[in-house]
Amino acid sequence: MRARTAFCAVMFTSLLLSSNAGCLALITSREFLESLRDAPDADSKTQKYSLNNTFTGISPSAYYDSEEITINDTVSELRIYFRASMAFADQTENLPVNNVRYVNARLLEADGTVFWSVNATNTTRPPEAREFKPFNSGTWTLEVDARGYGLDLGIQEFYDEFLVQVTVVRDCTTYPNEDECTFD
Repeated sequence: MRARTAFCAVMFTSLLLSSNAGCLALITSREFLESLRDAPDADSKTQKYSLNNTFTGISPSAYYDSEEITINDTVSELRIYFRASMAFADQTENLPVNNVRYVNARLLEADGTVFWSVNATNTTRPPEAREFKPFNSGTWTLEVDARGYGLDLGIQEFYDEFLVQVTVVRDCTTYPNEDECTFD
């Protein structure tokens, strides 16, 4: 308790003296107060962008969608997850029905070059792709062009479906006594 009182007295005296000494003393006081703060922590934030669909019609239906992703110098990692499920595609690969069932997904950089792509005509789940810096800054585009069908027979259901998910990891800094991560 005595040490705390002494510390408060020293702080008050130094602030009182610095306020009377002019602008140069304020710099010293500010630096002293800054040295009492804890150091900031390096952290990261993730943001997910996903496109998915389950086809429900007995006749093949088309699907197209895109999502814009802002990439800048705070992005440290991209994780790309892809999954496609096509009922009985492996048993029907020689039949003409397979030409109408597909999932074409790609991630385009801001200048239009293909960063990642996959073309699926069968059930597939490749391992998650992980890419690290550097990335070209700009607005990237996640696109999916797909076609499939679904059928509910009452006792059994068959649906073509897919999921494409891009997780963007951004480096940020968390300062003491603040809950938000800031991008410096």
